[in-house]
Amino acid sequence: MGGGGNWLGYHLATLLSLHEWFAEHDLPVPRLLILDQPSPVYFPSDYENAGPEPEREADRTSLRRAFEVITEVITNLAPGLQVIVMEHADLQAPVFSTAVVERWRRGQGALVPREWIDGGTAAVDPTPDDGDAFSDGRLF
Repeated sequence: MGGGGNWLGYHLATLLSLHEWFAEHDLPVPRLLILDQPSPVYFPSDYENAGPEPEREADRTSLRRAFEVITEVITNLAPGLQVIVMEHADLQAPVFSTAVVERWRRGQGALVPREWIDGGTAAVDPTPDDGDAFSDGRLF
């Protein structure tokens, strides 16, 4: 099957194609796809303004293309598909950076807020505002 890049490509193509087919045939399948770290073969991070290392630039390009494909499918099926991607990579490319809802790094942000663990009484508003991250069906 080739290297890790091929592995990622085959999985994305299969999962996204299945969701397209389900939507086109109006089948009762949840319109949600959750991807946990699709970039283990690349793992770049522009978060710390890492310099463009020539050997890593091809990896960033390949990963950016994967996110472009995901975005294209979401756009074509809108509002019929939501994709949630949990990712360590943090690309500066607009296709990625504009879809990021939360960055959980160095104690900033978390699935479980620190005040919940520490016994704080932070109020949680379950009602999303007009700027809801889910409104356009995209969430990376």
